[in-house]
Amino acid sequence: MNIKTDLQYTCVMFFPRFLLFYYDSMMRQNNKIHNIYNIYNIYNNVNKIFLYINIKRDYLNMNT
Repeated sequence: MNIKTDLQYTCVMFFPRFLLFYYDSMMRQNNKIHNIYNIYNIYNNVNKIFLYINIKRDYLNMNT
């Protein structure tokens, strides 16, 4: 397990996108009609990012 590449992928892939999705949902929550939909949407997006990190990590570990 290469901790350096792990942290690199976590920082590069996870945090900027998470902050973008979080900021996007916070901005869109001003419109109260779509409030519940946005909460579901940010949950979905974070799950996709975690899934991507896990797949990428498995792939890296497999090839070392």
